[in-house]
Amino acid sequence: VKDKTIVFFDSDCLMCQGALKWLHRLDADDRLLFAPLNGVTANDRGITMDDDSMAVVVGGQIFRASEAARLALAGTGGVA
Repeated sequence: VKDKTIVFFDSDCLMCQGALKWLHRLDADDRLLFAPLNGVTANDRGITMDDDSMAVVVGGQIFRASEAARLALAGTGGVA
């Protein structure tokens, strides 16, 4: 789990759920893990909803907004 990218998402947002399904389809090698922003995993890492509907954790570092989206795509192995 430590070497995987974790994508945290707003589980109440329909657009976020659609993006999540799209990322999951792109992630043929199961490199990404997914968790809701309002869940236990996010809470354990000190990640809150704030104003962002997405956060990504790579190597223990938290990224938000467009950088989170870029890293989530890169985490699928198809985008740099």
